[in-house]
Amino acid sequence: MTDAVEKICNFNCTCVRDDCSYKHRIDTLNSRKKIKEIYENVFDKDKHRETDPEGKRFKMCYHGILCNNKDCNFKHFCSYEGRVAIANQWYKKQRKEEALECVEELEKKLDGNNKELIEKLKNFFSKKK
Repeated sequence: MTDAVEKICNFNCTCVRDDCSYKHRIDTLNSRKKIKEIYENVFDKDKHRETDPEGKRFKMCYHGILCNNKDCNFKHFCSYEGRVAIANQWYKKQRKEEALECVEELEKKLDGNNKELIEKLKNFFSKKK
């Protein structure tokens, strides 16, 4: 008996179809919308187009445009250099959002005497690029 194979979406990380039944590296639609925005701003089709001179890339890479394996033989539709540029922007944005969430959690736990400190932290992470 063979196991059913889950099909990976061709759009992978940048799929914004709410009803897509294929597998994605990033589970939530909201997060995929955010990475699609980064992809659209960073991807340059002339510089970042993935080539396949040996014609061996038939299967989609599960990690898609977040794949950091330079020698990956799966399809990404984006060169390694393009994937690195996109991933750098994505992870930078994710760290910023996680830091802001952490500050919001702190705010809930601290008493009213620390409002100035919380505001400083929020401003620091909001302005950080």
